[in-house]
Amino acid sequence: MRRTAPHQLHSNDPLKEATLTALKRVVGPLVNLMFDTGVTVHEFSHLMRDSAVRVAAKRVSRASGRDSKSRVAIITGLPRSEVARILKSDAASPSKRVAQHPSRRILAAWHENPRFLSADGDPAVLPIFGKRRSFEQLVALCGRGIPVRAMLDELTQIDAVERLPDQRVKAKSRIPILTGLTGEAIAAIGERTGDLLETLTNNLCRTAESSTDTTYMPRKNLHRKHRPNSKRATEEMNSEPAKVQTL
Repeated sequence: MRRTAPHQLHSNDPLKEATLTALKRVVGPLVNLMFDTGVTVHEFSHLMRDSAVRVAAKRVSRASGRDSKSRVAIITGLPRSEVARILKSDAASPSKRVAQHPSRRILAAWHENPRFLSADGDPAVLPIFGKRRSFEQLVALCGRGIPVRAMLDELTQIDAVERLPDQRVKAKSRIPILTGLTGEAIAAIGERTGDLLETLTNNLCRTAESSTDTTYMPRKNLHRKHRPNSKRATEEMNSEPAKVQTL
């Protein structure tokens, strides 16, 4: 008897395949924003797991009138122990609980570790290679296996490091910042995108009896006050391309 290959088991689930395709379209622009602001894939994964558990827990509670970690584990596909840990924890910012971006970790150590500071307390000018105080040793200490050349190329590209004569490097900034991107503008993107996706998914999931030409709007938006700052931030961000700038 011919056995079905594992990858063929999901081929008869068109709704799931369509959803995965839609998610890829949505995630693509977000990934570019992540890279521009130094958010790692690990941080994004942490955020997704945390959000999935909390949303699933609300669905289970609303549908059954009680809490059930086991049902949340079934819905999310996560271990029950992880579900329990997430629900027990505070919904804190992932950046406070997940390791830093590698380039940020390198720059932070260059500005804080006494081993890589000059006599006046500033980041020292370092030789690229060397067994003592060098950029090579800095990357070995904080780079977690990333090659020296790759890290140097990345930091040079974002203008955080300057190459000097005689195979030396100088730190130009502690954290790379993109002009044209502000916290307010990014918050506006999250707010408006979230509202739009909520509207579209609710329209998609309405029952046939309530299907009309009227667009569903999230209840939380019915009495929402106008936010001129968020609107202005979004317009400014869309009208001017982001440029790399360092502090």
